[in-house]
Amino acid sequence: MNDKRARANVDGSAALRLEELLAVAIGEADPTLPERLEHDPEAYLDLIRLGARAAAYSDELLARAVSSARAAGLSWEAIGAELGVSKQAVHKRFGASSVGPADDRGAVAAERGNAVAPARPGDAGGSDEPTGTTQLVLSPLTAFNEMEALERVGMYGWHSVGYGPLYHLVVKSPRRWQHARVATFGGGSTSFEEHGWQRVGKSWFPWSYYKRELMEEALPEPPGWSPLAGVR
Repeated sequence: MNDKRARANVDGSAALRLEELLAVAIGEADPTLPERLEHDPEAYLDLIRLGARAAAYSDELLARAVSSARAAGLSWEAIGAELGVSKQAVHKRFGASSVGPADDRGAVAAERGNAVAPARPGDAGGSDEPTGTTQLVLSPLTAFNEMEALERVGMYGWHSVGYGPLYHLVVKSPRRWQHARVATFGGGSTSFEEHGWQRVGKSWFPWSYYKRELMEEALPEPPGWSPLAGVR
């Protein structure tokens, strides 16, 4: 009971802080709004417009959070309980755009040639690589092993050019690559960009992905090499 009360207090404080930050964000989006609300009826239409955009972004943020939770191995039942709805309701709402480890995805995909990462609503990592580039789809991955997989393939010259729930699309190059992942909140991305890291695709809540080419030549792939062998 004490644990539940403590969590409720934390949740309440976080919700209040989030509300304050959202109010600040709306004010910063249109610095003229607070003063205009005092005398201009049109300002209230602008407020509605900003509120609608914030609501649309919040919906997208929630959908990405659900996708990330599925990629982390959480069940529809657990996600539904957090949202206060049944697992059937949450699956109906988010199932089309969220893929989880329990979904029927078949065996690990390691497809050479011109493989294309599966297109799904809300995908964050569209590739801009030439279509003739040798590509490889790493799937299925989770939030807990994707960085291990990228570290492994990076030694052999593969680097990510696109991603989404459960997969990274990587391409081959002559040099080794290093990958990193940072939370999309908290401002950590700025530090990476200032130190020469390249962003991979768009942000995929709650993560942004980065890569950088190293000076060392890529290791030759041994016979029978499998990109996900040994990845937990």
